[in-house]
Order: sequence, then structure tokens, then C-alpha cells
Amino acid sequence: MRCWKKSLNALIWILVVLTSVPSVAGDSWWSGLWGGAKPQPNHEDVGYIRVSSLKLEQISEGFFIIGQYDVHLSSSLQETLLHGVVLHFDVSEEVWQVRHLWWDREWSTQIQDRWLSYNPLTEEFIVRMGSIVQSFGQESDALTALGTILHLPVASAQELSPGGVYQVRLQMRLDSDKLPQPLQADSLSSNGWKLEAPLWQVRFKS
Repeated sequence: MRCWKKSLNALIWILVVLTSVPSVAGDSWWSGLWGGAKPQPNHEDVGYIRVSSLKLEQISEGFFIIGQYDVHLSSSLQETLLHGVVLHFDVSEEVWQVRHLWWDREWSTQIQDRWLSYNPLTEEFIVRMGSIVQSFGQESDALTALGTILHLPVASAQELSPGGVYQVRLQMRLDSDKLPQPLQADSLSSNGWKLEAPLWQVRFKS
């Protein structure tokens, strides 16, 4: 019993010494003790899409959305882009008619497809939105153009019921279903492949 207590006291003393070693000892102390580098936490560089500024505007022709999404690619997506894979983004818009005595009715929906690609020959980033194609020398400029919402139509004044209340919902996301098949599995298991902005919504009256 006495031998067992001595062993326990020795173990406690070792633990106290280990936890009291100053942090300035750094990686070299861990290397000498364990024969390897100090373990580092695995912080994956995740991308994101955030609403920078969005607002609904009304002009004589109807209602439009203007604003900006802040788009940041993870290191995995950056590497994929530089290897020639086209990244597809969706900007989806839904307009609902608000009804007090009934369920809200889906009034209209549209999805705008945006492409981001890289040309290694010209070292340019290319953003395609419908028939509009833009080239940029810097990735940051291309991502700014990718996230720009410029007069996205919501509804014309003639289409809306006078005095009606409507709600528009907008969201931008990476369409992982359009990635090459081998990469789709990665998109399901890694946060670095998931880019989706929070749902933005606002009500308006015609």
C-alpha cells in the first residue's frame, strides 16, 4: 500500500511540473519531451458569403434590389478555382404575397446563375452573369463583382395588386451540385466547401 501511495505522489508531482512549465518554453520543450513538434489545433480556413448592404428601391417602373454581398473563398475553393474548376453561384429571389386570412402565397421566383473561373494563360479571374462577362487581374476584384447586386428586378408596378403587401427574400450561395463529381463528396463533409449567405428579407407595400 505504501509503495502504491509513493507512485501516486510521484505521478501527481510530475503532472504539477508539466502544467507549471512557462509557455515561453515553446515548441522546443515539447519536441524534447515527446520527440516531436507541439500539436497544433486544426483550424480550417472556411469561406463565407455575408450581406454587406442590401436594400429595396422603388422607382416608377417598379421595385428593384441593389447592394453587395461580401464573398470570401476558403483555401480549398481557391485551390480548386486556380486548377481550372468553374464555381457556380446562385442568387435566388422569392416574392411572396402576404395574406392575413390565408397562408402567404408564393408570387414569383427567379434564380440568377453566376460563374467564377480562372484563366491560367492570361492570369485573369472571370465573372459571368448571363450575357455579361468581366475579367479581373485580382481575385478580390472578381469577388466584389461576383457579389454585386445591381438593380435586380423584383416586380413591376403594373403586376402588383394596389395596396397589397409583399415580402421579398434573397439569398446567395455556392451551388455545390455543379462541382465535378469527385468534389461533391468533399462539399458534403467539409465546411470549406459550404458557402451560403443568411436569408435576407424585407416587406413592402405596392
